[in-house]
Parts: sequence; C-alpha cells; structure tokens
Amino acid sequence: MKITIGKASILLFILAFLAMIAACFSPWEGDGATGTVIISVSGSTGRATTIPYPPGPGATPLEDIVHVVTFTRPGASPVSRTFTGATTGPITLSTGIWSLNVIAYENEADRVADPPSPYAQGSGSVNVAANTNTPASVWMAPVFPASSSNIWLQTPANVIIDDHTTLAAALGAITTQGAYTIWFTDDPDPLAVNPYDLASVPTGVTITLRTTKSGGVNVQLNAAGSLFTVPTDITLVLTSGVNLVGDSDNTSPLINVNGGTFNMNGGSIINNGSASTKPFNGGGVFVDSGTFNMSGGTISGNYADNGGGVAVNGGTFTMNSVSEIVNGITVVRSGSISGNEAIDGGGVAVNGGTFTMSGGSISGNRAAETNLSDGNGGGVYVGFAGIFSKTGGTIYGGNAGLNSNTSQYGNAVYVTWVGTSDITYRTEKVENNDLVGNFSSED
Repeated sequence: MKITIGKASILLFILAFLAMIAACFSPWEGDGATGTVIISVSGSTGRATTIPYPPGPGATPLEDIVHVVTFTRPGASPVSRTFTGATTGPITLSTGIWSLNVIAYENEADRVADPPSPYAQGSGSVNVAANTNTPASVWMAPVFPASSSNIWLQTPANVIIDDHTTLAAALGAITTQGAYTIWFTDDPDPLAVNPYDLASVPTGVTITLRTTKSGGVNVQLNAAGSLFTVPTDITLVLTSGVNLVGDSDNTSPLINVNGGTFNMNGGSIINNGSASTKPFNGGGVFVDSGTFNMSGGTISGNYADNGGGVAVNGGTFTMNSVSEIVNGITVVRSGSISGNEAIDGGGVAVNGGTFTMSGGSISGNRAAETNLSDGNGGGVYVGFAGIFSKTGGTIYGGNAGLNSNTSQYGNAVYVTWVGTSDITYRTEKVENNDLVGNFSSED
C-alpha cells in the first residue's frame, strides 16, 4: 500500500504539534486555570488643600472617586477595569503573578479629559491562585500638579499643603501633634536643604519622608551640621526612594538621634564626611540616646572616627528583617551597612547602649587609621560599655571578596573587654555565628 502525504498536511501537522508544545510549557496560561482578585485602595494622600485621600470632612467622598486598575504580565493581554469607590468586585484572571497599576480620578470628567487629570496612583503585584479569591491592597500615592513647590506637607487630616519650597517651611507648618508626611517631588534633584533640629516641632509628632519620583530623590545637606536631629518624643521615618546625602566636609553625623526614634524602612544615608574631615561619632547615624530601628535601606560611603556607618553611645540600635505577604507574594525587607570607614567600627561602633542584630548585612566596611593600622572592628566594634547581641543577619570578615569587612584587629567584630566575666558575657551574646570572618577580642 502506498500512502501519499501532501505538503499541506505536513505543515498542518507541524503547526498543531508546535501549538501543543507551547500550551504545555506556557509559563502563564498553564492548564487555563483562573482565579479572582478584589482590589482595595488605601493610603493617605491628596492633590490639594481641600482634597484628601481618603477624603476628610467636606471633601470628595471616596465612593465618588473613579479608579482605573490595569493588570499586566509578559505573554498575556492587559486587563483593565474601571470602578468607583474603594473596592472592586471580583476580577477574573489566569493564574500567576500579575503587575497592577491603579489610577484615581476625582470624578469621571477628569478621567475622560484630554489629557486626563489623575488624582492619585498606586502599583503592586498580585499572585493569582486557581479557584481562589485573592484580596489585593494598593497603597495610593499623590499625583501632584505642576507647581513651584518641590516639598509638600501632608497633615494628620490627610490634607496636602503645596506652598512649601523649603524643608524648613514645610516643617514649620507643623503646629499640632500627629502623623505628618513630607513628600519630595521631582525637581530640583538634588534638593539642597539646611540642617534641621526637630525639637522645633511639637512633641508627639511622627514625620515620614516619602517621594513621588520613580527613580528616587536626593536630599542633599547644604550646610555643616546634622541633616536631622531627632529629640525626645519625636519619630522620624525614612522610606524607599528618599536618599539623604551628606557632605564630604561635614563633621556632624547625618542623622543625630538624641532621645527620639528614627525608623529606617528604606532609602539611603550616604556620603557624609571624608577620610580627612569627618564626624567623631557616626558618619551616617549617631544614637546618643533614644532608638534607631533599621529594617530596610542602605547606609554607605560615610566616615567617622567611631562608627563609620552607625555609632551607638546610648539608647538602642536594632537591625532586623521584615517578612510580609503582600497580595499573595512574600516580600522580605532588610537593611545594609556597607562601604563605610572609621578608626573603630567601620560599619558600627557600640561604645554604650545596645546594638541588637537579627537581620540585614554588614559588609565592605573598613576600620583603619592609616593603611589598616590601629583599626579595630571592620564590621562592628564593641567598646567597654557597649552591648552587642546577634541572633541573625550576616557580618562578613576579611575573606569575602567585595563583601569583606577589613581591619587590623577583628575584620568582622572586635570586642574590648576588662575581666573574664565581661568577655564571656559578650561572647555568649553573639548567638548566631553568621560571622563570616574574624572575631577578635583585646587581651
């Protein structure tokens, strides 16, 4: 029997085979399973003095604000939905991780205008599971109109005040206790600011530094002194995208914690002091008293005699990792202290108070006076009155390539001690030996 197969039949067979293979190995569509997502918007932001978000008394009600949510991912067509109010109904999507973007408009007229006039925006990701309804929350940030202002103050009543061209003017407008946000917008960059002692604001105030600029904003120290001094009953919060930049001739720590609380959730503290001109304590952060909590961001490129990155003379410094499940996706945030230099404690010096480390990393720091002589504790230096407790995170030693902390004594950690009981106590406190290198003590 003779069987003849035409060219067309062969072509159809090849196409069908390729389609089958593509369906089997598609990273997005899988077996065609779907799940649903319900989007909720939250946050506290606004566009003008009378339009808070979410709204306050007399403002546009949240249920009247128009939102447009768009889901995207490689290999799939975008999915968009328009909804009014704070929450969507269920939106069906194929399983997998989707990026999402939400734009808010004060009303329908602003949405259909040419060009549209957005009110706020937010973005994130969501992991859609099969046959599951996944709630996803999007934190909304303001969309600022063109203005001569580059610093905006958000009040505890969620009102945005847009008439500030200097940081001092925005902080000077804080007259009552509560939670405030300073928003740094696009221009100019870097934004030159003078040192500011937060003792001039009322007690019981929390100030959060944020930016609307996608690539981050540089807030540059413009005169000698500490960019921020944080006194008792004041809390300062640094977030992602806000880079606090020092000066090579500065002899003060960039952040001076003097009784208050400084929370570093993101952003950076960089480039303060130099090898020849530097602060005595803490090139990046000095904790004289009070509390410094670091769960994100970077402290890098700073110089001091004691504690190139951070110096603790009193109070507490806590360095940890934060793990969160956001819209079905696990996000781990931790801080990094790297590329700093001092005589004692290239990364951190603890001459008093307590340093507790349960996450993050200390790497690439240097303790030296000249040519690696007389330096103690490339990563961490613990003085006579200091306490260092380590239960997690990583401190690198001298054999870790670019991550190496280096010093004449104690590449990773150096402990000064008097008496056997003191050094025994301190050795026990270093509980989890992710000390990748040398641990040295004074004889």
